[in-house]
Amino acid sequence: MLTNKLSPRTKKTFRIPISSLSALVFLLVALCAQAQSGVTLTWDAVTNSSITGYHLYQGNASGAYSTVLDVGNVTQTTLTNLAIGGTNYFAVTAYNSDGVESDYSTEVQYVVNQRPPPATLVFAATSGAISAPFIVDNGVIYQTTQTGATDGGRAVYDFTIVNPGDYIVVASVNAPDQSADSLYVNIDAEPVDPTTIWDIPTTAGFASRTATWRSTGSTPKVFTLTAGTHQLIIRGREANVQLSSVTVSPAYPTIHLTIAAGNLALLSGMAQIGQNYEVQASTDLKTWVALQTVAPDNNGSFALLDPAAPSYPSRYYRLRGIGP
Repeated sequence: MLTNKLSPRTKKTFRIPISSLSALVFLLVALCAQAQSGVTLTWDAVTNSSITGYHLYQGNASGAYSTVLDVGNVTQTTLTNLAIGGTNYFAVTAYNSDGVESDYSTEVQYVVNQRPPPATLVFAATSGAISAPFIVDNGVIYQTTQTGATDGGRAVYDFTIVNPGDYIVVASVNAPDQSADSLYVNIDAEPVDPTTIWDIPTTAGFASRTATWRSTGSTPKVFTLTAGTHQLIIRGREANVQLSSVTVSPAYPTIHLTIAAGNLALLSGMAQIGQNYEVQASTDLKTWVALQTVAPDNNGSFALLDPAAPSYPSRYYRLRGIGP
């Protein structure tokens, strides 16, 4: 039986292991790069048939809770729109149908990390440091003369990589004919002639094209980047090639599975920016069902939770591109 919270000498305390709670909190925060102002909390169920629900307490100082949320008879909840940079303290209590409430669980502390800079890997062409003979006109850049790698227009875009790995450059370009279908492109180094020439398939108006190097043929150029700051450098070559936007995107879609407390399946990964993906699950590698459609954020990251995973003895996952 639960005792009244106002009678401290006769309280019965239901302890919730801090290890499972704190591990899940920080694991979810690390995975959900696109929702870092939110956090998912989970706790062990109290094994008492009289329990009808739980209260989640939250405050900005240890033991001083300014808000309480009745989450019902569940052992997980997600909070969103937490203050960036703020420190939050959480504890849970159980209650019965008479409103009698248990003592607080072990307390968990969570600091909401600063979001990464928005759109760090997606740029308008005119947002970089632009040098002549590039011309900036109505949201695009281009040059009117043919040049080499050292005297062409220069556009430099600073960006930050959160997740190290392999990346490609995708740009919206207008390359109308074979006399106007090439640029130079490189990351963290000046382009050189002829190695880093990007021969662009001709377009009818602006089209999305993945950068290649003449030295490697038509295979997309893959840049292996470390976490931290980098520079994308584009230089003009042929006249009248127009550039309207640039994206530095993960080269290959990946999906990772992490099992958290309660056998919850946490799925995270990297995928091409601007592409939508359907996350699918299977128990036999033959029949696949759609879990959710995800769109990678501006860093190429995505994350989701499969709450049904504990119901299966085995569970497999894959990604399927479904277009923007």
